[in-house]
Amino acid sequence: MNCPRCAVPLEARKLNGALDYGCLSCDGHAVTLGALRKRAEKPTVSGLWRMAASSLGAGEGPGCPSCSQSMTVLTLSADDLKQLGAPPSDEPAPLVLDVCRGCYLVWFDWAEQERLAGPAPAPPTAAEVEADRLMAGLKAESKAEQQRTVERGERGIWRARELVDALFTLLW
Repeated sequence: MNCPRCAVPLEARKLNGALDYGCLSCDGHAVTLGALRKRAEKPTVSGLWRMAASSLGAGEGPGCPSCSQSMTVLTLSADDLKQLGAPPSDEPAPLVLDVCRGCYLVWFDWAEQERLAGPAPAPPTAAEVEADRLMAGLKAESKAEQQRTVERGERGIWRARELVDALFTLLW
């Protein structure tokens, strides 16, 4: 994939659990709808997508980095952003995004994503990474125990344990 602004190849990168494709030249980046949902509030992303879907033929934008088709230009006023539930901003200018409805992709020029989703979350601390690693190990161990229990024909006991695990997950 190439940058729709400067035609430089985009670099895949994973930021806070979500993959995007960034341009090292202009600092723009392409974000899939799924990745955007991990960075912004779900109502904000859903509202953005509804606006993009209803703006048929609303301005021809640059070519999509993925499919090369012209992206839809979506101009969001301060009122639109407020209606979407985006974080408050001192920036009075409208936010202009390029959206590929076929690829479910949004192109953000430098600093545009922060206006829609707020600042990127801080990377996880060492303690959070360790907790996630331990939780993954417990889940794998639990799954293996479940398989052994099922093989022994003790499904009833395992169902109670599943409920306890589900409760633990909700509390975690």
